[in-house]
Amino acid sequence: MTTQTLEFHDNTPVKETAAFRSYSNYQDSFNDYVRFLNENPRYETALQQGGDSESFIRGIHSAGYATDPSYADKVLQVKQKSRTCNSTRLRMLDVHFEKACHSASLSFSCFLFLS
Repeated sequence: MTTQTLEFHDNTPVKETAAFRSYSNYQDSFNDYVRFLNENPRYETALQQGGDSESFIRGIHSAGYATDPSYADKVLQVKQKSRTCNSTRLRMLDVHFEKACHSASLSFSCFLFLS
């Protein structure tokens, strides 16, 4: 799927058109995310964070996962806000993400919204 996105080059936001993967369900998306991280050696240090989701997010960010210089802070803000949210949809996402992480036998806790 191709769409417009905001990427950062030398901390300057630039609108670009980029290709993104598309999935028919959450489970496929999470499975692919876990596979992507496991197959890319640059994320190895982040994957060894042993259940520390903040260090994991900051680790993948510093390894180049996102171009937005505020990416890690934004993800962690969503995590914090989700703790106060009693959403059925959010709980459903948690379950799918947990299954993806378990099926990949990861050595870290990638449950951003579960901790």
